[in-house]
Amino acid sequence: MVDSGQSLSHYTILRPLGKGGMGEVFLAEDTILGRKVALKFLAKAAIHHPVSRSRFLREAKSAASSSDPGHFSSRSQVDTLGQALPLGATSHLLKRNTSKAHSGLKGEIQTMRKMALSLMVILVAAAVPASAIENGFYIGGSIGGSSLEVRDFDDELGDLRFSNGDTAYKLFAGFRFLNFLAVEAGYVDLGDPTDIVGDVEGDPLRVQIGVKGWDAFAIGLLPIGPVDLFAKVGVVSWDADIIAALDNVIDSDSDSGTDAAYGIGVALRLGKVALRAEGEQFDIGDADDVYMFSVGATFTF
Repeated sequence: MVDSGQSLSHYTILRPLGKGGMGEVFLAEDTILGRKVALKFLAKAAIHHPVSRSRFLREAKSAASSSDPGHFSSRSQVDTLGQALPLGATSHLLKRNTSKAHSGLKGEIQTMRKMALSLMVILVAAAVPASAIENGFYIGGSIGGSSLEVRDFDDELGDLRFSNGDTAYKLFAGFRFLNFLAVEAGYVDLGDPTDIVGDVEGDPLRVQIGVKGWDAFAIGLLPIGPVDLFAKVGVVSWDADIIAALDNVIDSDSDSGTDAAYGIGVALRLGKVALRAEGEQFDIGDADDVYMFSVGATFTF
């Protein structure tokens, strides 16, 4: 056993540097040359093993022949009793031992990071009240954009097509009876989309269609952890104001009705507050496609 402060030949052991399957490496001071060297000692089990002994001697010869100024000088000797005498190992042998230690430490750090991340996810999932479903009365609001398309705007004027959108919003209230069932009603404003639908005798025909209404839905929900996937079906009672401008002539009209409405969306529950995104389709009058896409929030009392 080699201890710090022990003297072997003209070497003074300073401290251990590393330990492996073949032996141990120590930092020592060469008292003759006055410099620090690395001494490698074969383990007792490896002394009489031909392969280990041969490898030990090859490393010593390689270190001794190195011209790298960063290497220490090397001397090695193995007596007939098989006791390893001091070996002044080269810096690349030292690096090989310390790199193994660094590699092992890095692996342990990576494992600890993974365990910490996994634990954090588990704690967040357990602590955040988002996973608890808040049933009952709620209110909310959403803002987004509308899309309105009428492919045959006026049969008498020829092939005129309206296609545009505007900023849209809605305010609503609802009641969640069960985890998977709710009803909801609200006011929706699809904005005032404007489009040039075509030319009439060389003059552009500009049309604005403003749509507002009240809607009511039955909603089916699929809770997945803190997330709700939902689909809804209902009706919308709508009013539309139409303004057409041709040259200096402005004409207006209005229409109203009650038609079917549909929607799908996703919500993230954060306690009593929920964030949601959804898309809705309204079968309004003679319009071919009327959509609203929005994001919003709800609060459950």
